[in-house]
Amino acid sequence: MDWVASVAQKISRLDELQETMAWLRRGIAHVQAAGEARALTALLVACRPLETRAQQIANVRLAAGQALQRYSGQVASMQFEARMFMSRRLDAEAERARTENRIADPDFWGDAVVGQAHPLQQNIEEIDASLRMIERRLSELDHQRSRADAECAAAIHACTADLNRLCGASGAGGAGGATGGAQTVGFRAPELPPVDILSIALMSPEQVGDWWKGLSQAERDRLQQQYSLFVGNLDGVPFEDRIEANAVTAKRYIDDDGISAAEKQYWQQVIDGEVQLVVLDKQRYRIVEMLGDIGPETSQVITYVPGTTTRLEDFANGDAKRVPVHLETQFPDAVFFVYKDFPSIGWADNLDEAGLARRGEQLAAFGAGAIGTDARISDLPQAAVGYSAGMTVVAASEMHGAAFDQVVSLGGSYVPDGWTPRSGTEYSDIRYDGDLLNALDEYPQFEGLNTIHGMPEIFTPFHLESPLPGESRPDKHGRLGKGVDANQPALELLEDRLRVELP
Repeated sequence: MDWVASVAQKISRLDELQETMAWLRRGIAHVQAAGEARALTALLVACRPLETRAQQIANVRLAAGQALQRYSGQVASMQFEARMFMSRRLDAEAERARTENRIADPDFWGDAVVGQAHPLQQNIEEIDASLRMIERRLSELDHQRSRADAECAAAIHACTADLNRLCGASGAGGAGGATGGAQTVGFRAPELPPVDILSIALMSPEQVGDWWKGLSQAERDRLQQQYSLFVGNLDGVPFEDRIEANAVTAKRYIDDDGISAAEKQYWQQVIDGEVQLVVLDKQRYRIVEMLGDIGPETSQVITYVPGTTTRLEDFANGDAKRVPVHLETQFPDAVFFVYKDFPSIGWADNLDEAGLARRGEQLAAFGAGAIGTDARISDLPQAAVGYSAGMTVVAASEMHGAAFDQVVSLGGSYVPDGWTPRSGTEYSDIRYDGDLLNALDEYPQFEGLNTIHGMPEIFTPFHLESPLPGESRPDKHGRLGKGVDANQPALELLEDRLRVELP
């Protein structure tokens, strides 16, 4: 009968499963009314492939659900442990700061104790040992999170492939990208886009840019809304689109338990478009804020890397960006990137060559993959300003291919072993006389460090008197990261250096 043939044809159309079942119900009613046993037998035979394929789909969806449930449990456990260790780190850093302040007593810095061990130095060493242990565990958790991400992505990728295979036989689209089989059967993977995420992750930033351009505006909007964490940190996606995606991510963070009023206000500024984030991932300590707008008048790119102990909270309260915020008023034709792509740095981390290399590699990758793929700014003069340990990260990035026309150290710490100045780059060092980091040369545990202030033949020295006579060494160093009210001499000199016409 005609209706039996029609049902048999529609059985293979899994993308119209509900319509098929409606046909089946009408067909069964017709058979029952007519008492046509032969037609009923034909119908049941036609139903078997549908029943088998429906069970296969159910199994795939179950596997995907189990993978996501397992991933959710892993992330929750790692987040709990990370919060515990970050709290312990804050306590240890606070205790270290209190001890440093006691050591910073003017009597300690007199000639009488140069080269001698201070009674409180053992406390510092014990705290540093504790901080190293904490940072090792946080680094392990970061690697565990990366492995969990990759395992979940692989599981979802496999499930998507299975669904595409099951739907592809009926013309449902095969490996149909963002509109493939997984979407057809109604499957959604939270935080993982309905595209082949592994393939996208393996693309070069240039390939990502081509892929993004090939999407419709509706597809881009959907990805920004549903998969903001993925899009907002993907090199090759235009900065404007990353900013929009990260504003969506901020809507999640603003409701986190235990955040400060300053952080809550900061996320609201991101949501409202008052703050532009081109990188944002709290769990990986990643945040890069862009100051200024990219346009035809843009003539310079300045990357600013803040110093030791900088945390995400310092972006919220403004401490991390006081220098670039001031510079933005003096260089309206420049675009600034305030860069933090690693956990808070302590001095113990600065002596970790492997960790330092990783941080430098990440900064170099941002320069090549994000700045370097934006044709509007990729060929403009590039400057890097590193404050304190931020300068060490800048130097490490040069060892991984970063290329700046100008590098300015603000009380920079040191350069890693094996670093050499890049031909064509102009290097400067700005600090107040008696900066705390100058004291590194006085202690045997720092012997062999290539300190910035110890390389005047490479880093042209510009050393200033502190605006506060008799100021302690730690305060002189801390002043370099402040705004114009407290740091005018250094900022005026920094402005002059950034205006230098390079050959």
